[in-house]
Amino acid sequence: MLRQRSIRARIDGALAEHSFALPRREVANVGYAFMVGAALMALLPPSASSGQTVAAATPANHAAIETQVQAAIDEALARPEAVGLSVAVARGGVVIVERSAGLADIEHHVPADVDTLFRIGSLTKMFTAAAVMRLAEQGKLSLDDDILTRLPNAPTQARAVTIRQMLTHTSGIPNITSQPEFKRSAAREMTADELMAIVQGAPFEFEPGERWKYSNTNYLLFGPMLEAVDGRSYAQFLQEELFGPLGLTHTRYDSNRDLIRNRAQGYDFDPGVGPFNDALIAMGNAGAGGGLLSTAGDLVRWSMALTSGRVVQPASYRQMVDSAVPTGIPGMSYGFGLAVFDQQGRTRISHFGAINGFTAVLSWYPDEDLHVAVISNSTAVASDPIEMGIATAILSADASQSVLVRRR
Repeated sequence: MLRQRSIRARIDGALAEHSFALPRREVANVGYAFMVGAALMALLPPSASSGQTVAAATPANHAAIETQVQAAIDEALARPEAVGLSVAVARGGVVIVERSAGLADIEHHVPADVDTLFRIGSLTKMFTAAAVMRLAEQGKLSLDDDILTRLPNAPTQARAVTIRQMLTHTSGIPNITSQPEFKRSAAREMTADELMAIVQGAPFEFEPGERWKYSNTNYLLFGPMLEAVDGRSYAQFLQEELFGPLGLTHTRYDSNRDLIRNRAQGYDFDPGVGPFNDALIAMGNAGAGGGLLSTAGDLVRWSMALTSGRVVQPASYRQMVDSAVPTGIPGMSYGFGLAVFDQQGRTRISHFGAINGFTAVLSWYPDEDLHVAVISNSTAVASDPIEMGIATAILSADASQSVLVRRR
């Protein structure tokens, strides 16, 4: 088994080799995180070939996984920019580790625990894509509908943009969070019409379907579209259709107005000052593109449910993955709210999240049925390298076990 410290050194080396040393503000850039994720895939051991045996999720190796996770948490929290972490690992239908550590709130010295809710940023898109697929299954829309037939004031500038193109970020609709007006007004709760007006006059990135570029606007528009199609608000739909039935008691739509028990505060970091409260954002402005709160434990439970046919039909989930389009990032394609990484014969289906004060990642390794989630309440601490360190340790142990099995 590889020691956790050597894995961390390999990750740092890979980031340096690809010029992906994470500058403070770039940690919050999801597009940048996708590139980092693709680079880190190269560190995973090659997938076991057909006929090899890997370590099963049994109590015998649960303890080893718990040790690997705790080592990753301890190392991350030793960094001065770290505040709190939520980490979980599941395998074989079982949550093996669900752990939080550090602080949920520095000013009041509130420890983070398994009940602490963290903002998950763009990981929300995975839930939103599943909600859209539920509506398609119910016959309330078609993925090839023009968005204007479902949301007449969508900012398409008279172009024909399909729901499918929005799901895969191939619509060409400009990214709202890159617009100067959004940056100026992010702390003020805006209506859907106000948000759409921000991008209404901005030039399209490209003609619909021409190529791929990540745009938060695509998923933000699914919130008012869902309300127009279903009649319930986005928050109500997710609670009644997804969170409640699946028992995700620590996942909900965020709100600046509501009093929410156990909600973590988000931070950034200045080497000359230390941690500080990150900039305020009105969570209604993140909406269906980034407005959820959750825990790592709930995220791996969600991942197990989504991949086993308990959220959408198995054929719908396959469509979410198989519809993945090239992104221009080596080894990465993008489906419906899912990034698909494929290197060295190993597949990782994942999404990253980043929003003021928080970073998050949720990954599923289908060949090994391994689910790993990490959330940080410090913008300066990227969740993805932590998750990849944990996955590398577990999958390397699997590879070692395979060698032992074959030698017997």
